[in-house]
This record gives sequence, structure tokens and C-alpha cells, in this order.
Amino acid sequence: MSPRFLDYWHVIKIRRRLIFLIFLLVVSSVGIATYFAPRQYNSIATIEVQPDMTPVHLLENQTEPRAPEDTKFSQTQIEIILRKGVIYPVIDRLNLLDKWSQNGKRLSHEAAYNKLHDMLKLDGVRNTNLIQIAVNAPDPHEAALLANTVAQIYMEQRVGEQTSIISNSLEQLRDEVKH
Repeated sequence: MSPRFLDYWHVIKIRRRLIFLIFLLVVSSVGIATYFAPRQYNSIATIEVQPDMTPVHLLENQTEPRAPEDTKFSQTQIEIILRKGVIYPVIDRLNLLDKWSQNGKRLSHEAAYNKLHDMLKLDGVRNTNLIQIAVNAPDPHEAALLANTVAQIYMEQRVGEQTSIISNSLEQLRDEVKH
């Protein structure tokens, strides 16, 4: 053994009670802080997103080449989910303005939006079209309800958009057939 190691070992032997006391103090303070920390529950809803449909073409000569897969599509959809167009309907559907009110004072839409936005964490699953909607909340049922409702409202809006695209394409085809 090197003389330097023996010097260190000698210092450790002399100070072992102090080292043990500091270790015990750190472990116990972390344990106490963890015990009294408020509980947080995490709920995750996973959805699959597909790029927008191209307009409907019923005639063979109206084929349109499909666009290549957009690598930023999932990230774009994550940003859309976090916008007020999706979050405000979640707030209204779950009546969060009243549920989250404190001392009889009703929250504003903006305050509820900020609170829900802070509770949300969205991640795209690498190399897939999947998005994970995670919600952290002090109540496990609330966390699950929020994650599922965000996913449901987003999907309803996407289906509505796709239905509108198809309806518009069919209307254009009807107009072309009439002329």
C-alpha cells in the first residue's frame, strides 16, 4: 500500500464517528423530507397520431403523390395539444374552474390553463407516431381523468378536422360532376 493511502485511512479511522454521524444525519433528513413531501401521482395516456389525409380523389387521373413522412409531425402535434384550443375544452368538460377554485374564488380560464399546462408533460415515442400524455397530480383519479380527457379531446378534434377535409373534397367532386 502506498503511504498516501495509509495517511487517508488513518484520518478516516480517527474521524469515523464524525463521518458516521454526518451519514446518519443526511439519510435521516432525506427520509423525513420524503415522508412529509406531498404525494404526486403520474398517469400516462398514449395516443397514435397519423399525418393528415390527402384530399379524396375518386377518379384515376386525379391521383396525387403522397407526401413523405414528416419527421417533425409528432412534435408539431405535441405543440398543438399544449395549446389553448385543446386545453380550454378539457377545462370546460371537467369543470376545472369550479373544482380548482379556492376560498370560494373561481379560477379564470388563464389560471386553470397555466395550472393544467404545468401538470402536463408530453413526449413523442422515438421512431413511432405515438405521443405519451403524462399528468402529475396529487390525486391519482384526477391524474388519470386529466390524461384521458386531453387525449380524448385531441382525438375528437383531429377526427373533426379529417371529416371536414373529406367533406370538402366530396363537395368539390360533386361540383366537378355537375359541371
